[in-house]
Amino acid sequence: MNLRASLKIFLVVLGFLSFFFYPSESKYVIGHLITKEHWHFLARFCFLSGEDQNRIGSVDYNFTFPASYEGMELYFYFDDQWKDVYKTDKKCSEKISVLRRDYFQIMQLSENYQWSGCKRYNSSGYVYLHCQGTRNFRSFRPRWWFITVGRCKPENNNGINLSYNLHLTNGAKGDYFFRELSADQFTILEVDIAFLIFFSFMTCVAVVFSAMLRSRQLYHSTYKMFIVSLVAYNGYFFFICIHYGRYLQTGLEERECKVVAYVCQAFSVLTFQLLLILLGKGYTITRGQISRTGSIKIAVFMTVYVFVYACIFLWETEFFDPGMVLYRYESPPGYGLIAMRIIGWLWFCFAIVTTVKHHIEKLQFYIFFFFTFTLWFWASGITFVVAINAVPWHLREKIVNGVEIAIDFSAHLIFLILTSPLLFNKMFPFHIRTTQIVPSDSDSSSSGMDTEIQTIQLSTVSSSYLMGQGPNIANMFITSNTLTTKLPNQDLPDNNLTRPVMPLPSAPSPPPSYDALFQTRTHEPVKK
Repeated sequence: MNLRASLKIFLVVLGFLSFFFYPSESKYVIGHLITKEHWHFLARFCFLSGEDQNRIGSVDYNFTFPASYEGMELYFYFDDQWKDVYKTDKKCSEKISVLRRDYFQIMQLSENYQWSGCKRYNSSGYVYLHCQGTRNFRSFRPRWWFITVGRCKPENNNGINLSYNLHLTNGAKGDYFFRELSADQFTILEVDIAFLIFFSFMTCVAVVFSAMLRSRQLYHSTYKMFIVSLVAYNGYFFFICIHYGRYLQTGLEERECKVVAYVCQAFSVLTFQLLLILLGKGYTITRGQISRTGSIKIAVFMTVYVFVYACIFLWETEFFDPGMVLYRYESPPGYGLIAMRIIGWLWFCFAIVTTVKHHIEKLQFYIFFFFTFTLWFWASGITFVVAINAVPWHLREKIVNGVEIAIDFSAHLIFLILTSPLLFNKMFPFHIRTTQIVPSDSDSSSSGMDTEIQTIQLSTVSSSYLMGQGPNIANMFITSNTLTTKLPNQDLPDNNLTRPVMPLPSAPSPPPSYDALFQTRTHEPVKK
């Protein structure tokens, strides 16, 4: 299986799995709850502090339930309180003991509670209660609020039966960039739009550079992978901006756009990581072909990556707890993804060491290459640790979003500069023409990882060639199997591209003929 086929399979499989498994969210929370539990979580939202009178966090509620279930209450917990009650063994009465009625954190769903807006009505011979109204939230800073419903009294009641419709907002109508968003999502759309512009500009520059490289026969498959990675990341920004744009208008997520966006991002990241590993191996820099064994290893590596990403999407749907504010990779599949990134980095390091060992003339390039992109490999793990341990809940999503995008943008920008075919770039890695990459039999017996990619003989080349001046690069590489019988000491013409070899041994001379010897002697004059 070649690399192109592996990447196609990755995109198709990941897209298919994520479309069916990725969860759909909205700030409209609608459902019908029937449970024997006495206390149940409904929704969470990060509301503003309320200091700005034009942007006050609020929830519009609409409840309907049979009168036989009367006695239910609505509870509002802020983040510090929530940690003490959620996922604990406390009884219902103990869970509501942390709330304060004078802060209106408890609302009875009853006609007797004037702030609930509840009224009785009859339907098909049954009596129901319908509660409708609005609650505002104020605090000294933006906070996560968690809304639950409970029926603690009497303790032997028959549970909860409730139809609910909640609309959680952070501003007045017409406040386009804030109303429908949770406070931890503020500025995400603006940041994504800005980076969409940056990535689009960088993609245009990369396309111009690719045209320059193509004209010089230096447009290698690794640079094509870089272009693919850029285009995929542009696709991520395009679809995620559509998602947030529609979300701001309706309060409902466009699941399809979000799925496609995350698939594009995952495809871009994996393509870029594969690109770095291949360049670490020296592919298209000091080596010209990937062996069957190396292709199989890469295919296995990518397949495992696809599986881990698919598990993340599945986990978010089936196992992520909606009552917790979790980082996206804060799950067993997320830990597996971090582990895969570390494995990729170890492979990257080993490949560079092996390449430099056999091509010391590329040491300067690979030193810079190693230290720069080692930071990229480790950045996701560092971001993960900092996000779950040091970033407050109400800031986590927008900070992590900005940091992750900035890291990927910086990595792509450095790679663009590093492979720039301009005169100032003294570490330009590609000096082999695309028409000159051929297998070399001399390296087939190399050991270790070096056997996976057959090398070509490389000489240090002046960077002046990049501007069309300098020695003929073709003279420095083996591009033909044509033999020559010219002696090693003989001068070769400048345009000779043949491989200098030892001359073939000439055929042995035939033994002398005795008849000829006698004939020669008979013609000799007799000495007197």
